[in-house]
Amino acid sequence: MIDETRCTRCGRCAEVCEYHALAVVGLRVLVFPALCHGCGSCLRVCPEGAISERQHGIGRLSTGVTAGGCRLSQGLMHVGEPMATPIVRALKRWPPAFAPAVPGIDCTLEIRDAPPGASCPVVETMRGADYLLLVTEPTPFGLHDLRQVVPIATELGIPAGVVINREGIGDAAVAAYCEEAGLPVLMRIPMERRFAEAIAAGRTLVEAAPEYGPAFRELLATIRATVAPAAPVALAAAGGGGR
Repeated sequence: MIDETRCTRCGRCAEVCEYHALAVVGLRVLVFPALCHGCGSCLRVCPEGAISERQHGIGRLSTGVTAGGCRLSQGLMHVGEPMATPIVRALKRWPPAFAPAVPGIDCTLEIRDAPPGASCPVVETMRGADYLLLVTEPTPFGLHDLRQVVPIATELGIPAGVVINREGIGDAAVAAYCEEAGLPVLMRIPMERRFAEAIAAGRTLVEAAPEYGPAFRELLATIRATVAPAAPVALAAAGGGGR
C-alpha cells in the first residue's frame, strides 16, 4: 500500500521493482498487485517509509502421507491468482514438523516437482536444490525448454542430469545437445502405451513395468553419489515435454 500523504513520487520504488509492479505517473503511484512477487524491495528503498505491506492469501499449503508411506506436501493456489512463486517459496521453508511423522521412512531425500519451462516458479523451485533432474522428450518442444533451463542451473551452480522420456517419438537432437552441454543422460524411457494407460489409471510407471525398478534405484544412487552419499539431498525435478 502507498501512503499518499508521505509519498514524494521520487520513483525509487518503481526503479527497484524488477517485475514492473509499480509505476510513477505524474503525481500518482500506480500499483499492479498481479505483478508483485512480494520481494519487499520497494519497502526497503522508500526514503519516506510510505510503503507498507498487507496480507493477501493466494493459496494454501497442505501435507500428508502417501499410500507408500512417503511424506507429501503441496501448495494449492486460489482460483484466479496469477503468482505462484510466493507459494513455492513458502512451501520450501515450511517446517517438516507440520508433516505427520512416519516411522522407518527415509527423510534424507526431498523431491521438489517443478512445472515445465523456465518460468519464475521453476527458478524458485530450483533455488537451493542440491541436484536438478531434467525430464524432457526428444522433440523440438523438449529441446527448447531444455536449452532455457540448463543455463539457469549453471548460474545457480546446481549439477544436473537428464531423463529422456517418450524416447522414440522424435529425433536425436536432445541427446546431441546433452552431449554438447556435458549433461549426463541418466535414463531413457521409451514411448509405450502401457505407461500412458497406467498413468491414466493413477498408477506409477514402476507398477506398470516392475522391470524399471532397478533403473530408478540406480538413478537415485547416481544422484546421491554426485551430491554426497550420506547427506540429505534436495532434488528438484523440472523439464520440458514428457513430464
